[in-house]
Amino acid sequence: MKKIVLILSLVLLSSFCLCTEKPDSGSDDLSDFGSTLVVQFGDTTVNVPLRAVINDSMTTNLINTNDSEIKSDYTSGNYKIIYFEYDSNISNEEGGIVITDLVSKVSFFNNVYPYAIADQTLFNNTQDIEKVKNSNNTLVIQIERTNNSATIEKYNNTYVIEGNSLEELDKAESRFVIAMLS
Repeated sequence: MKKIVLILSLVLLSSFCLCTEKPDSGSDDLSDFGSTLVVQFGDTTVNVPLRAVINDSMTTNLINTNDSEIKSDYTSGNYKIIYFEYDSNISNEEGGIVITDLVSKVSFFNNVYPYAIADQTLFNNTQDIEKVKNSNNTLVIQIERTNNSATIEKYNNTYVIEGNSLEELDKAESRFVIAMLS
């Protein structure tokens, strides 16, 4: 009787081992499969909801930049203004929600990283817009619906967040937020 119980116990234990094995995705951190970024500010923990799963966001193509440069530009205090450039006619289904989401996240963290937040609606003419965008005090974040998959590209003081669908824009925006706050 003891042998039967021992054999059944071994079979049961081995079946548990088979059921708990996760597929190898290159990461042992289960938070990579969630869509919430956990950020620590001193003693305060903030859960930042993302529009894409962390693991999917990491497939975003970075051109002329990297995560540490994005974080440095956002957190260093070298810039006083964040100027958002986007197509104001883009619908939420086409990517407009990404713009709203990123602006709200930057606004939420404005107590920690203070910026004047601006876009084209604050100016009467293009000369004023160009003056602000070309200032050494301005970090420009341009969000575009393009033919490219999820991409973040930097040139001068401008980050271009782009994608060919709402899903790809979500990945690129989430990657930008992860880099900003990690």
